[in-house]
Amino acid sequence: CLVVAMIYLERLRRSVGAELLGSTWQLLLLTAIIVAQKMWEDRPISRIDFTPLSPSLKPHQLGLIEREFLRMLDYHFTISAGVYTEWYFKLCELCERNEVRMKPLSQAEASKLEIRSHNFSNQIKSNIQGAMSGPVAVGYSSDAQSGGRVILG
Repeated sequence: CLVVAMIYLERLRRSVGAELLGSTWQLLLLTAIIVAQKMWEDRPISRIDFTPLSPSLKPHQLGLIEREFLRMLDYHFTISAGVYTEWYFKLCELCERNEVRMKPLSQAEASKLEIRSHNFSNQIKSNIQGAMSGPVAVGYSSDAQSGGRVILG
């Protein structure tokens, strides 16, 4: 899920200018991992299982933040095998420099990722598109001083 979460964070950075700041990186990473885990795993973990990682947030608050994250990504979750592979090797290089080992995806897992990410994108778009009429403000702000970038925190 880490590779997928990193891809989502990069998409967020590129699409809305979100920055990983000292005060925001943990919430952004947690949200990206929650979304990636739901997309990738056969049995997704409930939001409540993630609350020990951010004790100040209640599950419903995580849900609001997750929905805003999805909206800011424009519900674009499809990940091709090529993009996954590129990010996998970037993370492998980073891990090697820090003496951490990562396990590669098999061909079957890569195909499964492409299919699941495409299906997840379609499911989220159909479930949420009509339900959200505007941005969810919990935990998110945009100010003029940030040059129009969206900053969580």
